[in-house]
Amino acid sequence: MTQILNRRVENLRTAKYIDLIFDTFMELRGDRKSGDDRTVLGGLARLCEYKVVVVGYQGSMSEEKSKLPSPEGYRKSLRLMHLAETFKKPVIVIIDIPEVDPLTRDQHQCSNEAIARSLEKMSHLATPIIAVIAGKSNSMLAIDMCAVDSVLMLKDATCSFSSGGANLAGSLCLKAQDLLDLGIVQKIVECPPEDDLESTAVTLREAILEELHQLVKRCPETLGQQRSHKLQFQFLNFKPLEKKSQ
Repeated sequence: MTQILNRRVENLRTAKYIDLIFDTFMELRGDRKSGDDRTVLGGLARLCEYKVVVVGYQGSMSEEKSKLPSPEGYRKSLRLMHLAETFKKPVIVIIDIPEVDPLTRDQHQCSNEAIARSLEKMSHLATPIIAVIAGKSNSMLAIDMCAVDSVLMLKDATCSFSSGGANLAGSLCLKAQDLLDLGIVQKIVECPPEDDLESTAVTLREAILEELHQLVKRCPETLGQQRSHKLQFQFLNFKPLEKKSQ
């Protein structure tokens, strides 16, 4: 099922970013297995001269409780990435997944396999992938979904994790500069001092276009290999073996 979004369809930040950043957007729903998850928004879009596939992770609030993407949502994103690779379209991932309490996190352990399959596909995808961490207070899932070529992050965004609740002393909060120093984020995007969504979207649009101009020049077949090696070095401290000259 497809649908063209307008400004009145969704009231979530990720949907608004998609509407403001891209010239056109056609939503694609469903995981082709069991259903649709509205916390993952995705489809086909146009950004200037580029035709792209967009995947937006937008954890939502319902009855004062946070809701993380479900297995259906991750399977939908996997389907969209397969589509992007088949038709050689770059992928833009927009992440705004709020930190949740431990109880809610435990209830979403069933998503682990779907997350792992998505990450496996992203790490080897033969097309450029750009991720944007746009939420101001993200779950650590935001970092999990960064198996991409380039990660952009708003200057005032953070990624938080706590084993006992967001307000306890044991919580960990990583700022954009922290993730840049760790090599997880490639570029910090300045944003207006006030919470101006439209101005922020304009800045993000320019940053995404700048990255696209560079990535589309690279060989799609080698992007996956370079991405996989980068992830192994960053997260596993593993240096790929160099081939010996014969």
